[in-house]
Amino acid sequence: MPGIGVTIRAEDPEFRSRAVNVKVKGKEVVTPIRSLCLIQSKASEARVLNSNDGVVTMIELPREVTKTKLEEMDGDTEKQEEFFRQIRYRFTDRHLNEEITVFALTYNNRPSLEAKNRSPTPAETELLCSILDHPYNDIWVPPVVPKISGQDYLPYLKSFYEQAKTYSNVASAGLIPHIARLELRLLADFYIKEGINYFVMDFDGKNPLDLIANISEVNKMIRHIEKEYGTPCFLHALNVPFTKSHWKNLVIPAKDIVLFEMGFNCFGSSHIRRQLPKEFLEKISLLPHPHYRVFNRRDYGYYRDDAPGLKDMVVEEGKMFMSLDEFTEGLTWTEVKTLEKLFNVERHCLEATEIRRNLLTGQSLMQYIKGKALLPPKFVRQALRMAR
Repeated sequence: MPGIGVTIRAEDPEFRSRAVNVKVKGKEVVTPIRSLCLIQSKASEARVLNSNDGVVTMIELPREVTKTKLEEMDGDTEKQEEFFRQIRYRFTDRHLNEEITVFALTYNNRPSLEAKNRSPTPAETELLCSILDHPYNDIWVPPVVPKISGQDYLPYLKSFYEQAKTYSNVASAGLIPHIARLELRLLADFYIKEGINYFVMDFDGKNPLDLIANISEVNKMIRHIEKEYGTPCFLHALNVPFTKSHWKNLVIPAKDIVLFEMGFNCFGSSHIRRQLPKEFLEKISLLPHPHYRVFNRRDYGYYRDDAPGLKDMVVEEGKMFMSLDEFTEGLTWTEVKTLEKLFNVERHCLEATEIRRNLLTGQSLMQYIKGKALLPPKFVRQALRMAR
């Protein structure tokens, strides 16, 4: 059923880190990699960074779909065409068609803002599958339905894969939603029977170290599946946030990049839209110089923009699309946040390349990350636990 080829090229003896070939619909990439978000904006990660010859990547295309939108498209041809036209516009850069693309859909069917989502009906699931059946979508991932339980996910997932099997040439992935650890075991039994070998774990904008129990359970499930079928699996992290902390801290350790040592072959930015308080936005807009943090690959620290000697710390050899020179005077808070994201994602891509090189050449990742001075030992211990 999956239609996704996963081949291990190399493995680290201590961490659960792998150099893996993933192949689907004639497209192929060697991981670990940092996936790039593709939105309509010219400042989209995929638009800005994918042209860098040194960046190896996959593409995530996020879209939020509501029950109302779904019903409108079902009964209105023009609205359906407009929805797909907006997707097509995102691929105006021809080279984007060459990358493995995953549609990262979120489905909200709550009747009001105060109400909760529920498990999609078979009819809703059928309509969601019709959206995923798009020539630019290479891997079908069940749309995330926020805030429902694992018990509610089961009937929805069963219905989803039944519908997916009615389409031709479909490569399906398994969704690992943000649910309780014990509920993940319900999904594990289900996915083992389905024979799926590509999994997408939704971090829901949460810190990876806060989800360590869930990550451990997912790795346990994957080891079971690999043993059962004798074939390797791929693990993709969705909605991973940048490391956050109080601005009083000049530098904070990176938590996101450690996912490569925790068994993940790929991870992408958070698509979760948080409603910021109006008072906060008004206060931010009055700041003469909005602050930002940037990732330093040399020591795995996120540095505040006023850190002494920052420019020399984060300088890279070769052509970079993003540098500190982009943060010019007079930028708005929104513009600064956009540049901050692009800068850090490009550094993540470079670090993924370095880790991949270490794996393929047989170098010890333990020795490599020991050189990251700001990586706390407890982070390393957590990553080692994944391998055990």
